[in-house]
Amino acid sequence: MKKHEEKSTSCLNKIILVVILVAIVVTVISLIIAHKNKVREENLKKVEAESAQPEEATDNEKMALEMMGKYWGEDETVYFTLDSQDGDIFTIAVREVETTKAKNYYTVDIKTKEVKLKE
Repeated sequence: MKKHEEKSTSCLNKIILVVILVAIVVTVISLIIAHKNKVREENLKKVEAESAQPEEATDNEKMALEMMGKYWGEDETVYFTLDSQDGDIFTIAVREVETTKAKNYYTVDIKTKEVKLKE
């Protein structure tokens, strides 16, 4: 009978250990998700501050950004920044909200209303 009790205790100990390990894994995953959400929220605030049009932004710059937004479509994971301008042609970066990394660069010609992936 004692041998049976030892096996039961051993099995119970293993189950308790597994439950503890699962709890630790769930806690770590929760902390990682919370951290990622915090970083994303901070980046979003930074993006909103960067995306706010400066008082001196020209109508052409606004037009180029609006054209890019219409071309790209609704997408909460990206935002657009003006990279450079050469006359009526603007280079606009499409940036990830979460990392602020540029995904692609596009040229926007406000005169011809053409948007092209920059090569």
